[in-house]
Parts: sequence; C-alpha cells; structure tokens
Amino acid sequence: MAIRGWILTFCDRFNFKLLTSFMDWKGIAREIISTIIIVGAIIGIGIAITGTWPFMVAVQSGSMEPHIHKGDVIILFGLNRVGKVVTWIDGSKSDYKMFGDYGDVIVYYPNGDNGKTPIIHRVIAYVHKGEYIPTLIKINGRVYLGYVKVKAKVSGFITQGDANYEPCKIQDLKNLLIYNYVLLYNETEKRFDKVNLSDLTKFKMCKLGIPDQLAPDWNIEPVKEEWIVGVAKFRIPYVGWVRLLI
Repeated sequence: MAIRGWILTFCDRFNFKLLTSFMDWKGIAREIISTIIIVGAIIGIGIAITGTWPFMVAVQSGSMEPHIHKGDVIILFGLNRVGKVVTWIDGSKSDYKMFGDYGDVIVYYPNGDNGKTPIIHRVIAYVHKGEYIPTLIKINGRVYLGYVKVKAKVSGFITQGDANYEPCKIQDLKNLLIYNYVLLYNETEKRFDKVNLSDLTKFKMCKLGIPDQLAPDWNIEPVKEEWIVGVAKFRIPYVGWVRLLI
C-alpha cells in the first residue's frame, strides 16, 4: 500500500509538472507570436511610408563626419517617395541641403551587388558615359568643383563621403584636373564661375575630395538608380551602436 501510494503521489506530481510546463510553453509561444505580429506590423507600416527596405540603417564608418556619425541610425525613403535625387551641384544652385551640405545623401549597393555592405555617401553630380568625373576641392575654407582626368565608363551618380578628402598641393591640381580652372559657385549670380588655377597659387595647400568612383581599389562605377536603397532623410544619433556591437 505504501508503495502504491508513493507511485500515485509521484504520478500526480509528474502530471502537474507536465501541465505547468505545457502552460508555460503556451504562454511563451503566445508572447513570441504576438511579438512577431507587432514587429511585422511595424515593418509593414515602415515600408508603406518610406517605400523601401531596409528603411533604417546603422552607419558603420566615419566617412560622413562631421554630419553623420558612426553608430547613427538613418531613416531612408525610396526614390518613389522623394521623386528624384538632388546632386551637390544642383543643390548649390537651389540652396538645397541635407545633413549639413548641398545635395542628397544616399545609401546604395556598390556596383549593384546586394551581397556587399551598402555605402552611405553624398551625391556630387550625375555624369553620362564618357564625361569627366567631378570632384570637390577645399581651398582656404571655400569649396571648388573640378574635373579629373578620368572619364566615366557608364552613366550614373558620382558619390563621396563628407570626410573623404586628402591633402594636396595647389600645383598638383594642374596634373590632376583636365581643365586649367576650377568652378566656384557664385551665390549672388546663381551660377558657377571659373577660377584659373594660376590665381590660386598664393595658397600652398588644398584638400582634394576622393569620390567613391576614384577611390583606390574600390572599383565602383557611377551609381545607377536601381542600385539605390534609399535617400537619407532623418538621423537618430548613436542608436545604431547597439546593432554594431552585437
């Protein structure tokens, strides 16, 4: 009788534990399903509003300093929402700025390869196949536009990180640029004026912009519209560090 009673007690306790475990798993499953539904709803609403996926990206480098920092989260909108990409050249003329400078900042897959890490950089200009590639040049606190002795192999956007400049000497520009002048935007007349390189020799140093399409070993072609993930519109400071540290 004692053995029988012990067996019945054990069975009762075992069944209770099974029932409790079943109820726990049922609650966990309910939480998981509700979380998936909420996340799915947020993603669906986000895609519906922005017109792109992903519509949020965490910045992984400092190439857009000082306007966008490593660890920032950037909200993107698709081309079907923004209408068109505004270049630095066009933004200068219309006084259109995003993230502290003229023109739009875009996220794109280099050479359209979505297996590679997307790049977030500013759009400098649009070039057609066979045209010379433009670059920005900083001299004595002013930004000039020059064209290097490299022709675009295909049509597309020329892009550059806001921090991607290298020190150069003024006399070196004569060997680097196709013309003997650079362009400086005239805000009063709303046009670009030519400035002869010989007039800039009074300055010893400059900073030469390095577009993605001229960066050593990158081999990135001018950006086609279909490579663009989205146009950056909003910045959430440093939230992306959580994603980068995982």
